[in-house]
Amino acid sequence: MVLVFAWTTTLHAQTKTALVIGIDEYHFGADLRTPAADARAVARRLSALGFDTHLSINPTQPQILTALARFRLASAEAQTTLIYVAGHGVRWRGDTYLLASDTPFADGAGLIARSIPVPVLLAATSDKVRNKIVLVDACRDLPLARSALAEMSRVPMRTRGATQAGSFVLYAAQLDGVAEDGEGAHSPFAASVLSALDRTTDLDGFARAVRAGVIARTRGAQIPWSESSMLTTLDLAHQ
Repeated sequence: MVLVFAWTTTLHAQTKTALVIGIDEYHFGADLRTPAADARAVARRLSALGFDTHLSINPTQPQILTALARFRLASAEAQTTLIYVAGHGVRWRGDTYLLASDTPFADGAGLIARSIPVPVLLAATSDKVRNKIVLVDACRDLPLARSALAEMSRVPMRTRGATQAGSFVLYAAQLDGVAEDGEGAHSPFAASVLSALDRTTDLDGFARAVRAGVIARTRGAQIPWSESSMLTTLDLAHQ
């Protein structure tokens, strides 16, 4: 396992902060090919845009929770936060979960308990932050986890969803869709994110460019999906 925690700039008086997580090595499931490389490339690009960027590679669930706690403190005075996660994911009871490197794939209860739901990513941002962005490069239908999650179908659980005002979540795939690793140096979603940031930093234009890029790279098999409660327009390069 490789784990990197690194802030790329000082934490003082930052208006934009980012947390980037890439997981491609799993203790109890199939490894992936590109998330670590994707995370490093996205972190570099965000740093170039002026984000104070924290990078974590192949963390366990406790390490992700620690990184989120540190991120909340670091972003307390920020105007804009961005969290990018890449790895295995599942959708259950209305929420998408990111699987940590130590998440047990075969145990339904353990899989949910040892994963990170997207609302927890949003909650890691201070309530004072005006713009909260989450980019999720993860499956929303993981075949390896289907039988395990079937065991959980009768377990009551209330899901929260992305309900915070000023939040924007962009998923790499449609509901119950698969986010491909792709055949290039980066996944279709990561490649589209990097390409889109080279062309536009307006959030709405960025999201459209990412969606079009992924659809083209996967020949329509994968369609990025978004949820938004943004209150204003946002330029990622300036706010």
